[in-house]
Amino acid sequence: MDGSRQERALAALLLSANRTVTIEHLIDVVWEEPPATARRQIQDIVPRLRRKLLNNGAPSDIISTRRPGYLLRLEGNALDAHAFDELATAGHELIPVDIAAAAAKLREALLLWRGEMLTGIGSSRLESASRIWQDRHLTVWEECLALELALGHHDVTTELRTLVDRFPLREPLVGLLMLALHAAGQRVEALAAFRALQKRLAGELGLDPGGDLQQVHTAILRSGPHAEFVADPIAQLRRFRFTGQMEQGTRPSAVADGPLIEAHGPTSRPCGGPAHPTPEAAPVEPTVGSPQPSEPATFSPAGPGPSARADHRQEAAVEHRHRSAATPDHLSGRPGLPIPAQLPLAARDFSGRTSELARLDTLARDGAASTAMPVLAITGTAGVGKTALAVHWASQVAHRFPDGQLYVDLRGFAPDQEVSPADAVRGFLDALQVPAHSVPAGLAAQVNLFRSLLAGRRMLILLDNAKDSEQVRPLLPGASECLVVITSRNRLTSLVAAEGARPIALGMLTTQESRQLLADRLGPGRLAVEPRATNEIINSCAGLPLALAVVAALDTTRTTPRLQSLAEQLRDDNARLGTLTTGDPVTDVKTVLSWSYDRLSPEAARLLRLLGLHPGPDITEPAAASLAGVPAPLVRGLLTELTQANLTEEHSPGRYSLPGLMRSYASELAHTLDDETQRQAAVHRMLDHYLRTGQAAARLLSPHRTSTAPSRARAGVAFEELDSRLSALAWFTAERQVLLRAVSLAADAGFSTHAWRLAVELADHLYERDDARHDRTPSQDDALNVTVNVNNLACHGAPQHAARPPGHDSLQQNNGHRHEELSLSGPGGVRQGGLPRFGATDF
Repeated sequence: MDGSRQERALAALLLSANRTVTIEHLIDVVWEEPPATARRQIQDIVPRLRRKLLNNGAPSDIISTRRPGYLLRLEGNALDAHAFDELATAGHELIPVDIAAAAAKLREALLLWRGEMLTGIGSSRLESASRIWQDRHLTVWEECLALELALGHHDVTTELRTLVDRFPLREPLVGLLMLALHAAGQRVEALAAFRALQKRLAGELGLDPGGDLQQVHTAILRSGPHAEFVADPIAQLRRFRFTGQMEQGTRPSAVADGPLIEAHGPTSRPCGGPAHPTPEAAPVEPTVGSPQPSEPATFSPAGPGPSARADHRQEAAVEHRHRSAATPDHLSGRPGLPIPAQLPLAARDFSGRTSELARLDTLARDGAASTAMPVLAITGTAGVGKTALAVHWASQVAHRFPDGQLYVDLRGFAPDQEVSPADAVRGFLDALQVPAHSVPAGLAAQVNLFRSLLAGRRMLILLDNAKDSEQVRPLLPGASECLVVITSRNRLTSLVAAEGARPIALGMLTTQESRQLLADRLGPGRLAVEPRATNEIINSCAGLPLALAVVAALDTTRTTPRLQSLAEQLRDDNARLGTLTTGDPVTDVKTVLSWSYDRLSPEAARLLRLLGLHPGPDITEPAAASLAGVPAPLVRGLLTELTQANLTEEHSPGRYSLPGLMRSYASELAHTLDDETQRQAAVHRMLDHYLRTGQAAARLLSPHRTSTAPSRARAGVAFEELDSRLSALAWFTAERQVLLRAVSLAADAGFSTHAWRLAVELADHLYERDDARHDRTPSQDDALNVTVNVNNLACHGAPQHAARPPGHDSLQQNNGHRHEELSLSGPGGVRQGGLPRFGATDF
């Protein structure tokens, strides 16, 4: 390495291999007091490090830039630490099956250690990581010795004596030595080992050994602990750890970026004091929130005087680098365990969602009456307010869970790497103040420990922004007293099916709810000043809470607030999403939508873009298959993928729509990523679908009616299966709004033949009902113009007899100037300029 800075940077990247390491974290690792140019130096150190690794045979992607830092990629067990973890995990999994094989695996893992990790590297952050790994190493060593002792290998006594000499205050080692000596018939030596620890703790730290170790001491006095230990050596080992650690409420001090975490807490309780602090003497509840460095809290049990307590704190800091914080027993459902309170800040101006809040209350109440733990899954598209609802409701019911609330943002759809189940579980164990050496290796063992700690406790767990069911399954406790709330853009169908999660689908806000949200943010008087602009903004935002919140923020932060100006910017379909930005990706509507799009398969992403070309308001599977030019069975799977990701909604069987501003986003993507030829071909196929299906339906409804010759469809067009007059009428009824818009789209996009033929074929059926002549939208007016303007139809080659639907003359008379001739300027008599874009309210 070219100096210590490059060495420290490499160590930090290796410790977080296959995970993104932020530049800020690298700065903290490389320098104790970073210079002003630290960021620029890191951006120079890492590329030089990458070149050095490449020159030594590393693969080309060994280090890559990954926002907001760098990622070092390692395959398999290229790192001894990874191999150690894998072997240790395999050993733990074998314990219930074959203790001898488990011990052999753990011993194989221990052989990978050839000395202390990161010695002499000169970084306090890396030294902290080194302590974590040394503690993990020692934990596996203890477990291996416990298994070997249970198998009757009394020769481990010498190894245990050596370890106790190195770590004289580590109670699990002393406990194992006592058991080993007693099993070997050396009862006096076993009792002497306990007395030596007792004397050392009292003299150096003012503490007594933990409760379970004292019980082993008592049992040896009565000559009886060995059989129980052999039955479950690992359980006894963990009791040694937890009676010292958990009775104290020992709390780890987390450090940013995951693996670099300080070693944890003392293993004994205060000498002469009670096993748990009394309510009168207990300090205030420690702050346990998102993992940030915290100041140690004082511990004031009855017993030792001020000097003894001070000596204890000083010695603990010097000898063990421990931080301790006591939790009042009378506040916790289980004595000695902490009460985390990790819920984020609830939105101050939360409004609406009355029915969803009531449903959450009902489901939680029903779950409390059940023997199974309730799991509530709030799902919905990007920006719909899932987190806001979950945090608001959780804050309202937090008092029902006296043992605390756990929270994790799983970042399932963030552009950087999502939080793995292993990282999330470890974060929960940290919040529950589990010491590092008490955390077993491997995800399965950590999950079991997490669930054991929550057994019998009433806790609320909020799993925010989950990617899928697999990400959250390991985070579900088994305790029926707990309640889990999950938010996700994914519908979590698998979790609903397997774990019985109760879904709460979050849709767009109603017009009234949207108005209330703006009123809460801006004040009702503000909206009253500009009512028209308010209505236009509500319409443009299409009920998406994030969009409405951004509008409110833009208005309140302007020097001269004016809603009319925002309304005009949002009116432009091409500029709408660009307007709804705050400069922060988390509240940038387009960016937030893109995180869902980026998770799609290429085929589903293409279909979403093409749906932006459809005139709306909804689409069927055959129409979508035609638009994409793929077989109907394939498009069904793609629509399912989009629906599972909450990017489309199946509002009725077989009919799909795009929620909120997704319509505008899809249209923008199509015009950005797909060329004009691809877009024209997709629209051509879609219009072929409606024309050919419409012609077939018209013949079924009016078999004797004179009609145009069947059109010739392009390859890739799918058709609806219509076999009766009833099915034809049902198709016309369901597609009425779509067909009106399709005629208008065909006229605008240059498909003149489709425009007049579709209008002529459908005229009898689109305008035969009275309500078709009233309350028309602009799109309907365009369709009516195309239909009844005989002169224009004739210009396109339409047969005159087919162009005059029943009631044509009266329609012209009733609509006056609306039936004036269309402004036709391009070849073939249709407007030119490419495919039109549709806004959020057109779909």
